[in-house]
Amino acid sequence: ESGEAFQKVQEQMNGSSTSRGYWKYAAAAVFLLFAIGITYVLIPVTITVPNGETQTVQLPDQSTVQLNSGSQLSYSRLFNWWNREISLRGEAFFNVQSNGLPFRVTTDNASVKVLGTKFNIRYWPSEDDSRTSVFLSEGMITFQSLTVDESVVLKPDEQSWVSNIQKTPAEPISVDKEKAVAWQQNSIAFENRSLASVFAELERRFDVPINTDSDIVSENITIYLSDVD
Repeated sequence: ESGEAFQKVQEQMNGSSTSRGYWKYAAAAVFLLFAIGITYVLIPVTITVPNGETQTVQLPDQSTVQLNSGSQLSYSRLFNWWNREISLRGEAFFNVQSNGLPFRVTTDNASVKVLGTKFNIRYWPSEDDSRTSVFLSEGMITFQSLTVDESVVLKPDEQSWVSNIQKTPAEPISVDKEKAVAWQQNSIAFENRSLASVFAELERRFDVPINTDSDIVSENITIYLSDVD
């Protein structure tokens, strides 16, 4: 009888050990799935537009972004949960839907904050002293420098900018809308821009290399051409 009792106890212990092993593996699997999920959430959504192309993107909040050639946009997978923040390199026109959450676009040296509006923002770190320029088409925006604690408020058809030299936002000025967003109408507009900047934009726009004389790339040019294919 004592032998039978010992055997029953041993069987119960083996069963308990098996149960503990099962829950250990189950817990490990849950942790692994959780870690994979967290990693996935932390990886931002990134959209890159090849040279020679443009692309229109609809964001999770139903706002739309038209990206110019060679531009890159990224945002969190939690976008529109408790904030709406976007990082931009290049040029893009935003049509922001108002939903109560602030909408913020940042470059390396500036940010634009809105609730609902239409605006164009341009930032190419290799051009024009890493200038970030913004043009407001509709509504109202706050344009802020990230290097100094200064900001300006833009009204429709106004433009401002910051750069490595102009660290505080320039006083907003009125500009011609057709020229400010010429790229959207397949047009070209350059105002007092260096030839180096012009050639870089043409290379992105048409996806072609341009060989230049280094003696002229520092020269500035003003030109407007409409309906350029």
